[in-house]
Amino acid sequence: AQVMPEFGFNEADAHALTVFLASRVDHKVARAYEADNEGRAATLKRGRELVAYYNCQGCHSFDGREGAIRKYYIDDIDNAPPILEGEGMKVQPEWLFNFIMKPVRLRPWLSVRMPTFGLDEEEANAIVAYLASLDGYDRSSIVLDTSVA
Repeated sequence: AQVMPEFGFNEADAHALTVFLASRVDHKVARAYEADNEGRAATLKRGRELVAYYNCQGCHSFDGREGAIRKYYIDDIDNAPPILEGEGMKVQPEWLFNFIMKPVRLRPWLSVRMPTFGLDEEEANAIVAYLASLDGYDRSSIVLDTSVA
Protein backbone atom coordinates (compact mmCIF):
# COMPACT_ATOMS: atom_id res chain seq x y z
CA ALA A 1 0.00 0.00 0.00
CA GLN A 2 1.15 3.48 -0.80
CA VAL A 3 1.35 6.10 1.87
CA MET A 4 1.12 9.84 1.26
CA PRO A 5 4.55 11.31 1.89
CA GLU A 6 5.07 13.92 4.58
CA PHE A 7 6.29 17.11 2.87
CA GLY A 8 6.74 19.13 6.02
CA PHE A 9 4.79 22.16 4.76
CA ASN A 10 4.21 24.96 7.21
CA GLU A 11 0.66 26.27 7.55
CA ALA A 12 1.10 29.10 4.98
CA ASP A 13 2.55 26.70 2.36
CA ALA A 14 -0.23 24.17 2.96
CA HIS A 15 -2.85 26.92 2.55
CA ALA A 16 -1.23 28.20 -0.68
CA LEU A 17 -1.16 24.67 -2.12
CA THR A 18 -4.80 24.11 -1.15
CA VAL A 19 -5.87 27.36 -2.85
CA PHE A 20 -3.89 26.46 -5.98
CA LEU A 21 -5.36 22.95 -6.21
CA ALA A 22 -8.89 24.28 -5.62
CA SER A 23 -8.41 26.68 -8.54
CA ARG A 24 -7.60 23.87 -10.97
CA VAL A 25 -11.19 23.39 -12.17
CA ASP A 26 -12.95 24.29 -15.38
CA HIS A 27 -15.05 27.18 -14.07
CA LYS A 28 -16.84 29.28 -16.63
CA VAL A 29 -17.09 33.03 -16.22
CA ALA A 30 -20.66 34.06 -15.52
CA ARG A 31 -22.35 35.65 -18.55
CA ALA A 32 -22.92 38.84 -16.57
CA TYR A 33 -19.15 39.35 -16.39
CA GLU A 34 -18.34 38.60 -20.03
CA ALA A 35 -17.84 41.37 -22.55
CA ASP A 36 -20.92 41.93 -24.71
CA ASN A 37 -19.70 41.24 -28.25
CA GLU A 38 -23.17 41.48 -29.74
CA GLY A 39 -25.98 43.96 -29.89
CA ARG A 40 -25.90 47.60 -28.89
CA ALA A 41 -22.83 47.37 -26.67
CA ALA A 42 -20.76 45.94 -29.52
CA THR A 43 -22.12 48.58 -31.92
CA LEU A 44 -21.17 51.35 -29.51
CA LYS A 45 -17.74 49.84 -28.90
CA ARG A 46 -16.90 49.56 -32.60
CA GLY A 47 -18.26 53.04 -33.33
CA ARG A 48 -16.23 54.58 -30.50
CA GLU A 49 -13.10 52.87 -31.79
CA LEU A 50 -13.65 54.35 -35.26
CA VAL A 51 -14.55 57.89 -34.17
CA ALA A 52 -11.50 57.91 -31.92
CA TYR A 53 -9.28 56.66 -34.74
CA TYR A 54 -10.59 59.22 -37.25
CA ASN A 55 -10.85 61.95 -34.56
CA CYS A 56 -14.45 62.81 -35.39
CA GLN A 57 -14.78 64.62 -32.06
CA GLY A 58 -12.00 66.94 -33.09
CA CYS A 59 -14.78 68.79 -34.93
CA HIS A 60 -18.19 67.34 -34.00
CA SER A 61 -20.00 67.20 -30.66
CA PHE A 62 -21.74 63.90 -29.83
CA ASP A 63 -21.74 61.06 -27.32
CA GLY A 64 -21.64 63.60 -24.50
CA ARG A 65 -18.40 65.23 -25.67
CA GLU A 66 -17.85 68.68 -27.16
CA GLY A 67 -16.10 68.99 -30.51
CA ALA A 68 -12.59 70.29 -29.83
CA ILE A 69 -12.63 73.12 -32.38
CA ARG A 70 -16.12 74.44 -31.56
CA LYS A 71 -14.61 76.76 -28.94
CA TYR A 72 -13.00 78.71 -31.78
CA TYR A 73 -16.45 79.42 -33.25
CA ILE A 74 -17.93 80.99 -30.13
CA ASP A 75 -18.59 84.28 -31.97
CA ASP A 76 -19.64 82.52 -35.20
CA ILE A 77 -21.43 79.39 -33.94
CA ASP A 78 -23.53 79.03 -37.11
CA ASN A 79 -20.37 78.20 -39.03
CA ALA A 80 -19.10 75.64 -36.51
CA PRO A 81 -19.03 71.95 -37.43
CA PRO A 82 -22.48 70.48 -36.81
CA ILE A 83 -23.44 68.85 -33.55
CA LEU A 84 -24.23 65.19 -34.25
CA GLU A 85 -26.35 64.51 -31.14
CA GLY A 86 -29.59 62.98 -32.40
CA GLU A 87 -28.41 62.59 -36.01
CA GLY A 88 -28.74 58.80 -35.84
CA MET A 89 -32.51 59.21 -35.56
CA LYS A 90 -32.87 62.20 -37.87
CA VAL A 91 -31.09 61.27 -41.08
CA GLN A 92 -31.73 58.42 -43.49
CA PRO A 93 -29.06 55.74 -43.00
CA GLU A 94 -28.45 55.46 -46.74
CA TRP A 95 -27.78 59.19 -47.01
CA LEU A 96 -25.45 59.18 -44.00
CA PHE A 97 -23.58 56.15 -45.33
CA ASN A 98 -23.07 57.82 -48.72
CA PHE A 99 -22.04 61.10 -47.07
CA ILE A 100 -19.47 59.36 -44.86
CA MET A 101 -18.10 57.46 -47.84
CA LYS A 102 -17.86 60.60 -49.98
CA PRO A 103 -18.53 63.86 -48.12
CA VAL A 104 -20.04 66.68 -50.15
CA ARG A 105 -20.10 70.36 -49.24
CA LEU A 106 -23.43 70.96 -47.49
CA ARG A 107 -22.80 74.60 -46.58
CA PRO A 108 -21.01 76.05 -49.61
CA TRP A 109 -20.28 79.40 -47.91
CA LEU A 110 -17.91 77.71 -45.44
CA SER A 111 -14.21 77.57 -46.10
CA VAL A 112 -13.86 74.28 -44.22
CA ARG A 113 -15.48 70.97 -45.04
CA MET A 114 -15.47 67.43 -43.78
CA PRO A 115 -12.44 65.52 -45.06
CA THR A 116 -12.65 62.34 -47.10
CA PHE A 117 -11.18 59.64 -44.89
CA GLY A 118 -11.28 56.76 -47.35
CA LEU A 119 -13.35 54.56 -45.04
CA ASP A 120 -14.31 51.13 -46.23
CA GLU A 121 -17.94 49.98 -46.24
CA GLU A 122 -17.63 48.14 -42.92
CA GLU A 123 -16.33 51.27 -41.20
CA ALA A 124 -19.01 53.52 -42.73
CA ASN A 125 -21.74 51.03 -41.75
CA ALA A 126 -20.32 50.85 -38.23
CA ILE A 127 -20.41 54.64 -37.86
CA VAL A 128 -23.99 54.84 -39.17
CA ALA A 129 -25.05 52.10 -36.72
CA TYR A 130 -23.09 53.78 -33.91
CA LEU A 131 -24.79 57.15 -34.36
CA ALA A 132 -28.17 55.39 -34.41
CA SER A 133 -27.27 53.38 -31.29
CA LEU A 134 -26.32 56.55 -29.43
CA ASP A 135 -29.94 57.58 -29.87
CA GLY A 136 -31.23 54.17 -28.77
CA TYR A 137 -32.22 53.13 -32.28
CA ASP A 138 -31.17 49.64 -33.43
CA ARG A 139 -30.11 49.60 -37.05
CA SER A 140 -27.87 46.55 -36.67
CA SER A 141 -29.85 44.71 -39.34
CA ILE A 142 -29.23 47.47 -41.89
CA VAL A 143 -26.14 46.90 -44.01
CA LEU A 144 -25.56 49.50 -46.63
CA ASP A 145 -23.71 48.84 -49.87
CA THR A 146 -22.41 51.39 -52.36
CA SER A 147 -22.58 48.89 -55.24
CA VAL A 148 -26.40 49.08 -55.12
CA ALA A 149 -26.55 52.90 -55.39
